[in-house]
Amino acid sequence: MVTDTPHVTGAPDAARTPAGHARLLVTALLLVVALAAAALSTAPRAGAAPPSPAGGWAKAVCSAIGSYKQDVAKLSKTFGKTIGRSKSLSEVKTGFTSYLRRNVARAHRALAAIRKAGIPNVPNGPAIAAAFSAGFTQLETGFTALVTEVQTLPTDTVANFNAAVQTLEGHINDLQTQNQAIFTAAQPLETPQLQRAVASQAACKAFQNAS
Repeated sequence: MVTDTPHVTGAPDAARTPAGHARLLVTALLLVVALAAAALSTAPRAGAAPPSPAGGWAKAVCSAIGSYKQDVAKLSKTFGKTIGRSKSLSEVKTGFTSYLRRNVARAHRALAAIRKAGIPNVPNGPAIAAAFSAGFTQLETGFTALVTEVQTLPTDTVANFNAAVQTLEGHINDLQTQNQAIFTAAQPLETPQLQRAVASQAACKAFQNAS
């Protein structure tokens, strides 16, 4: 049952409250991040700059993405606590806007680190670099668009808020699909040389074990 308060108690219908919808959106966003990061585990790719030794590139990219995943998980945990204390639709909206802005900033940092890693000195290196750069650019752009959309969420009634959030959820799903398509399209670029470089780096092993 949709209530007049955004507080979620854990009841079976809690996901239909404003805060519950927000939590579901965070879960969807984390899936977007997880799918983008998982690309390194299945088909290594990268950023864009001068040629870099494959091992050094792999270490830099694994470190960047691993750190990104950890930070987004922390942001989501903090957001969950904040939303649980929200007393109004406006507070839920403000909290979600802040959460998404932090995601934008964190995606920007990850993209900068991936670009700084350069182009792996392996066959298909430039294309691999371009694929990773495109994937994280799309993440940053997608999160930025979500910020704008969240800022327009209506707070006049719970029903209107929930309806708008459901539309937002669809856009998050679109972001997930588009981002996954970028990395999937780049899978044929995978090379044994880069696979070996990724396998040799502790940062990559730690990242893949945590995936």
